[in-house]
Amino acid sequence: MSIETVDLQKAKYAFIISMLGLGGVIAIILFLIFTKYGNASSDIVAIVGTITGLVGTIVGAFLGVQAGADGKPALMLQLKETQALLNRAFMVLPKNEAEKLLSEKE
Repeated sequence: MSIETVDLQKAKYAFIISMLGLGGVIAIILFLIFTKYGNASSDIVAIVGTITGLVGTIVGAFLGVQAGADGKPALMLQLKETQALLNRAFMVLPKNEAEKLLSEKE
């Protein structure tokens, strides 16, 4: 399974879990609004403030994680190509030179 497929699958499951959680919270809040707890306007403002804060947090976190992981597949491909180039370079070096390079610390 490729890195892109795994990332896409993770994003799909994260989105589904976020939406289920959000739906549950919205259902509870709607229940509170339409029962005896939502009689005063200050109660409704507090409940709506909770919804907007929660939605903003979930959407921001979800999109932030997705934006942060956008460059990962390209970076992994570049790492793989660089490692292959390094391996080819070590193959043409004399053994004592390769061992000397590997034993040096940066």
